Amino acid sequence: MRAFFGILFIAASLFGYEINHENWAKFYKFSGDANGVKFEVYMNYFKDEFENFKQTKSFKVPPKISGHIFFDGAKYDYEKGSFEQNGSEISSLNAISDKINLDVKNENGELKGKIIVKNKAYNATVKEEKEYEILNIGIQMTESNGTRYEAITNDIFAKDSAKKYKNKLLAEFYDLKSERKKWPNSQYENLKNIYYINDKIKSVCTYKNAKTNCEVISLATNKKLKLKQIFKDMNNEHLKAVLATAGVSDNFVLSPLGLTFLNEEQISVPLEELRPYFSDEVGL
Repeated sequence: MRAFFGILFIAASLFGYEINHENWAKFYKFSGDANGVKFEVYMNYFKDEFENFKQTKSFKVPPKISGHIFFDGAKYDYEKGSFEQNGSEISSLNAISDKINLDVKNENGELKGKIIVKNKAYNATVKEEKEYEILNIGIQMTESNGTRYEAITNDIFAKDSAKKYKNKLLAEFYDLKSERKKWPNSQYENLKNIYYINDKIKSVCTYKNAKTNCEVISLATNKKLKLKQIFKDMNNEHLKAVLATAGVSDNFVLSPLGLTFLNEEQISVPLEELRPYFSDEVGL
């Protein structure tokens, strides 16, 4: 056995090696009610954790469970919790951070329990609204000269599109490997995350090479919406006044927080100020 591993080590030293990772996950959106307060839960759940990858300030490794909760005008991120299913039925759901703790269990077909926000407890009922597949593909390579490369990329799609998107992602990843000498610090990642979704739009953020870029996509056309498309009339004087100090840019998201521009300040314009000006495409 020692001789066998010795041969493997010599082969790896001479020719390098490559380890490929294929990690499937689920995205869920839940709507909730906490003593009359409406809230939304977004969760990414991996059955298996990513192994061997080390997270750094510039290189993110998707945790087993993560997401965020929109509650009473604020967004709370979390990377701890649990998720359990009995067949296709969700039996329990837990999302934890230092500011929020959601803990619900299936009671006669309903997810019920508690949510604690900034040390204040509420009775909570949660209902699943949307479910998507997430495919994460990773690679770790070492060349014969000792240079190491690692990368993670993903895509999010409906379950019935899994084969199509998997083949597309694998093809893109194959082309990506050929460009590895251009990767910053010999690392590359392109990770998509659903920030918000309703029946008409989704706000998707992509973390790529230590930068986050977001866009709003029409579910009807699957195309990116420009800022002028989410409003009836961008030349409206009242709308111009509302947006005047918001740091308008092409990097923005729509969510229960409002319209948020991803600049240094990350200023959010509240929905109440914008609703009169939204086009029918927005659904907010």
